Amino acid sequence: MKFGESCFSEAVKFQKILEILQLYKEKKVIAVISSLPGILDLLEDCAKKANTCTSYAHDIDLIKRQHLAIVSSIIEDPQKTKVHQFLSDKFTHLEEILVDIEEYGLSDNKLDIVLSFGEILSGYILNDFLVSKNIESEYLLGDRFLITDSRYNNALPIMNISVRKIRSLFIPLLKLGHLPVVTGFIGRNKEGHLTTLGVGGTEFTAALIAYCLKDESYDTKVIIWKSIDGIFTTDPKILPTARTIKQLSYAEAKEIAIGTKAIHPKCIQPIQNREIPLEIRNANNIESSTFTTIHKESLSPESVIGITYREEVAMVSAISESTVEIPGVLAQIFDVMGKHEINISMVSQTSSEINTMFVVNAADGETAKEVLSGSEFFKDWFEIHVANVSMISVIGGGLNNPKRLEMIFSALHENEIDILALSQASNGLNITLLVKKEDLIKGIQALHEKFELDKV
Repeated sequence: MKFGESCFSEAVKFQKILEILQLYKEKKVIAVISSLPGILDLLEDCAKKANTCTSYAHDIDLIKRQHLAIVSSIIEDPQKTKVHQFLSDKFTHLEEILVDIEEYGLSDNKLDIVLSFGEILSGYILNDFLVSKNIESEYLLGDRFLITDSRYNNALPIMNISVRKIRSLFIPLLKLGHLPVVTGFIGRNKEGHLTTLGVGGTEFTAALIAYCLKDESYDTKVIIWKSIDGIFTTDPKILPTARTIKQLSYAEAKEIAIGTKAIHPKCIQPIQNREIPLEIRNANNIESSTFTTIHKESLSPESVIGITYREEVAMVSAISESTVEIPGVLAQIFDVMGKHEINISMVSQTSSEINTMFVVNAADGETAKEVLSGSEFFKDWFEIHVANVSMISVIGGGLNNPKRLEMIFSALHENEIDILALSQASNGLNITLLVKKEDLIKGIQALHEKFELDKV
């Protein structure tokens, strides 16, 4: 089980976690833990401020007060004294690292060390809370079993080593009836340096553990506990008629994951490889029958299942009549963006090869234009334009069917919404459109209504 940040937002939520674990007490459970809400952002701010010799005292104070308030509410003496001492030692260690950053600068490895405190602190608090409730739990740091490459801030596990370590560590504990309380997100490389798994790292950890343990003895399942009833047909904050999608195939889940932010797509691959089911459930309504299951099959393999969006992205256009039929334009774009660590999320090129369009994060738009305009290949023969727009993605099966395309175009036409660019996945599961920012909400509503997703 993975418990998301929302499960730690206040002291009463720890009691909810206890209720969930008691509900599954006849099962062999591993609890993978996120940090408290907002703590990762505060830790990152501390590291960046230390790097510029700016005061981070207020951020440190917020981190301390948030954790100490939880401890004061859920753990009683004499155990509270032990937890306070642990927290005090960790806060001292954190401040020592920040002083080191002030003196010598911020490296990727030091940033990972700072960020790791989020899960380290919350995991220890939860474990001691469970022990105080007579649960035989055991606190484990992720770097004991996740051996990764050295891509700090976004590391990937070295699977043959991690499988061996996970099985040798967890199977004996589960046989004893113990409940491992595990820090997600954290690993280490072969040299022993701490690494983190990046965005979605905690649920990725849960998926990796399930992958490694599944065999003839253990039929594993991943449950992600959040503050929502699963994955919705679209954002219910925009459209209150959005419904929970009951079941998704692995392929559909990968497509819809980024837009909904309910789950990160990188956690799908491990469970898909071993055909492990994953459920997204609401920790505030633990016995509800409304949740999303991700498994082999879709309940609606030939239907549109959801509309996702990104509120603001940068659309970059590289235009030139002089380089038609000259190979390597796309290669040059990817090379320049890669060197400046700018991620490209969508690419489209006209058949004439005159106009090549690609999408980057809104914050990277002007930088992308600047570095492309200044590069040797593009500076003399290309016009580079950038515009901030919105992205809408239609997700589901059969989107390569002309009737589905007709429905998309008619929905937007009826609402006078122009399509600035589009991209279609070859597997027929995703059509992504760029529209003006002011047309975003209207476009989501029109498409959701056209495909009758409020009746799912």
